[in-house]
Amino acid sequence: MDNISHSLAGLALAELVDRSLAPEPDPGRARTRHRLLLVSCWVASNFPDLDLVLTPLAPQPLGYLLQHRGHTHTLAGLLPQAVLLLALLWLWPAARALLRESRATPGATVGLVAAGLALHLAMDYLNVYGVHPFFPFDARWLYGDMVFIVEPVFWIVLGAPLAVLAVPGTARRVALALLVALPVLFTALGFLQWGSLAGLALAGTTLAWLQWRSGARGRSALGLGLALAALFVASQGLAVRSARWWPPSPDRASWWTRRCRRFRPTRFAGRSWRWSWTGRPASCGCGAG
Repeated sequence: MDNISHSLAGLALAELVDRSLAPEPDPGRARTRHRLLLVSCWVASNFPDLDLVLTPLAPQPLGYLLQHRGHTHTLAGLLPQAVLLLALLWLWPAARALLRESRATPGATVGLVAAGLALHLAMDYLNVYGVHPFFPFDARWLYGDMVFIVEPVFWIVLGAPLAVLAVPGTARRVALALLVALPVLFTALGFLQWGSLAGLALAGTTLAWLQWRSGARGRSALGLGLALAALFVASQGLAVRSARWWPPSPDRASWWTRRCRRFRPTRFAGRSWRWSWTGRPASCGCGAG
């Protein structure tokens, strides 16, 4: 997935966890905990992509393909990454003091680091590139082939509540401007349909309003945004599964034709429910595809 989606997922999860914990009695400690949890999950949600620094070390032009989603995108590689990230966070003086004094913060920090790293692998699994999480014990790549690598749905359902929670002023204005400008730009370039843009606008406006109504400690919009993201992924998975052998053919093709032709959603942003022919399996005996 794109790093905007990774970042928003990590930040939304951290905000939800911070609001679910008992408030810190001291305002200064409360601010430190909030920043610590946000930084922990945000960095963890992007940390595996540090393998991009190895790209120049590999032979060109295949350096990117050989290194990206490599060792850092495996379950075995997550443990040293978690240890390294926690060690770096320990160097933060205010955070170190809070971790020593607070009962809830250490567990929440470790949990969010683990969740952010796991979330990165799970989101990368969703697209056609996939991951090989069990390497070096199993080198096979697993891919969901469900969601396009750049997906504005995640930007809107996760970004809208976060934009409302941003510090009033420049940060909030920039966040809201990007939420509006990026989908409009994608639509103008032809990557999004106008109907999809209208649906995203409705979802974003509703989530932003819910977050504004729920107040500074509200978490309903954050939870709903994460739930909508999960529901979108589930619907894509069902669409892919059903489309492989049961295409919605307008000419009501015969069972044999439906059996021999494989269809799938295009998975382009905003065109998730369009269908395209992809070939014929050799086992069906109906000729080359």
